[in-house]
Amino acid sequence: MSFTSILQDSHQVVKSHSLKIKKLFRRSNFLYILALTHKKGRRASTRQPLFTESY
Repeated sequence: MSFTSILQDSHQVVKSHSLKIKKLFRRSNFLYILALTHKKGRRASTRQPLFTESY
C-alpha cells in the first residue's frame, strides 16, 4: 500500500465522518432552536397576564 492510497483512504473516512457530524449537528441545532422557541412562547404566554394586570 503506497502513501498516496493511504492518504486517499483517510480522506474518504474523514469525508464520511464529517457528513455524519454535519447531519448530527443539523439535527441538534434544529432541536435547540425548537427548544428556544418553545421556551420563548411559554415565557411570553405567562408574562402576558402580568402586563394586562398592570395596565
